[in-house]
Amino acid sequence: MAAVATEAMREVAEVYSAYCHQIEDNFEDFVRNTQETLAEASTKTIETVRDADSTTDELITAVRETCEVNTPRRAVVEIYAWASVTAAASMIGTFMGYTILAPLLSYFTGTFSAATLGFLIIPLSAHFLFRSYDDDPRYADRESDSNLRYLSLGLCMLQGAFNGHVIHNIYITGQPPLFLTPTAIAYSFAYMPEGAGKNRVAQLSFSISSALAANIFIGAITGSLTAPYYFLSIGYCAVAGFMMQVIFRKVHRQTSLHSFQHAVTSLLITVKGLFFLLFGSYV
Repeated sequence: MAAVATEAMREVAEVYSAYCHQIEDNFEDFVRNTQETLAEASTKTIETVRDADSTTDELITAVRETCEVNTPRRAVVEIYAWASVTAAASMIGTFMGYTILAPLLSYFTGTFSAATLGFLIIPLSAHFLFRSYDDDPRYADRESDSNLRYLSLGLCMLQGAFNGHVIHNIYITGQPPLFLTPTAIAYSFAYMPEGAGKNRVAQLSFSISSALAANIFIGAITGSLTAPYYFLSIGYCAVAGFMMQVIFRKVHRQTSLHSFQHAVTSLLITVKGLFFLLFGSYV
């Protein structure tokens, strides 16, 4: 009997010993995997920071450049012409965001969440999405181009709806139509004087001054020339000029331009929303 009990105890001890060894092995594997994961995550974080620094440096360099441009004017016209269409669509979305969709959006999201979605998450996601499509030759045909344009149109309306929800109870005394700035720039490049040639400063000054003049002209006709109107016009033109410098640096041939087209409208929407938040009056 004692021998049986001893044998049973030995078996139990062996089982527990096996469990202990298994736990130790699993713990060692866990520690090793954790170290590898942390090392990989640390490396990726460092690479991300470096990429962000590189992108920032590239944008700063693009803004400062004054050399001649090799960007086809047709590409610039195409970018800003379609940006004017998506900007008009975003205005419809904004109107719906503070009227028809206001109760629904208020139920699902607050002002901060809507601002985060409309000014950060949707624009960045759309930018990376369209950039991946632009780099993929499979989406270079006419049908894919049309589908991507409709996708951009829908995303701009969505971003505009969130923008409308953010600013629905904020008032300013005047604002230029969002689509007017890219429209004026598209026309200015279509009828750019031959004397401008490849001169970057001449192209920038002519197109931006044309856009600013168009905004002021419409404001004068509608009786909307107030301080907010002027400042928003300047803000829109500054964003358009910034994007033009990026386009001059990045685009050197006729290619897929959806990421640039969408970026112009996204930045215009963001500038409008932030201006309302910073300088508008709550009602």
